[in-house]
Amino acid sequence: MRSTPNIDTIPLAINFYLNDCIARNMTPSTIRLKRQSLERFDSWCLTEKIRSPQEIDLDVMEDYRQFLHHTKKKSDGKPLSINTQYKFLTDLKLFLRRLYCRRIIFNSEFESFEMPRCKKRIPRVVLSHEEVERIFVLPTRRNDLIGFRDRAILELFYASAIRREEMARIRIPHIELDKCIMQVVEGKGLKDRRIPISSRVVNLITRYLEEIRPKLANVESEDFLFLTSNGNPLNPDQVGQMVGKYVRRAGINKPGACHLFRHAVATSMLNSGADIRYVQELLGHSDLSTTQIYTYVAIEQLQKVYSATHPSCVKRES
Repeated sequence: MRSTPNIDTIPLAINFYLNDCIARNMTPSTIRLKRQSLERFDSWCLTEKIRSPQEIDLDVMEDYRQFLHHTKKKSDGKPLSINTQYKFLTDLKLFLRRLYCRRIIFNSEFESFEMPRCKKRIPRVVLSHEEVERIFVLPTRRNDLIGFRDRAILELFYASAIRREEMARIRIPHIELDKCIMQVVEGKGLKDRRIPISSRVVNLITRYLEEIRPKLANVESEDFLFLTSNGNPLNPDQVGQMVGKYVRRAGINKPGACHLFRHAVATSMLNSGADIRYVQELLGHSDLSTTQIYTYVAIEQLQKVYSATHPSCVKRES
């Protein structure tokens, strides 16, 4: 059996863990978020003079919980949400579990650490179809290559309800234009799925492929669908910044960017009577309970059923 590497500092342990996550084929976005989360913990440990992973016990975890509870966001000075605290503590617990599994640490107290109760987050705001159309108009006014590309991206977000990481990974062969179907490759959880897209967005993508993309592409473009002005594949951050820019320019003061379209699609489909399992498949949710969050927002269908069936609403013959 191979000997356990000598890892005697928290930064070395974090680096070991992240390389281990890469070897287990976790996505780059997952690795990035884990790194940010654990670097936050390491910075706190430095202030507390905690240097070795062997020093991390239940008392340390409880102290870190208190630190997160009292931490204020730099953007608005508000406390971290309980869901954000839960995410940071989960990342820490998974980190320690892997270190224990790989015999870097020998104390398994972390398993008895009690996690905070996490809230099911309901989308606070949902774009109306009129607001979506208002956003669509803006890139067209640019009357240039990038404006048309942006319009195609925005329309594809609304047609498919995919995530920004999934948008950035789309390659030309993933779009079956003749069938109005798109393949999402290595979505969240590294799962593939095939989903329908509207003929409206297929027409836009067809024109983009014929008239716009050839003028942007270079040897670095490979077969990625959406490219920057320099011909490089768009990354998720660039996609998010672009979408957020158009949302704000449309005068929509609702927080979020790419996920606003995802929320709008799920809510609208459920309001129109779509079976929740089909919406789950479209969104790529592994757990139906995640999709059920949208049923709290999509109240129109419930209102119709309520009005038609509730005893206090149904007129009775005298």
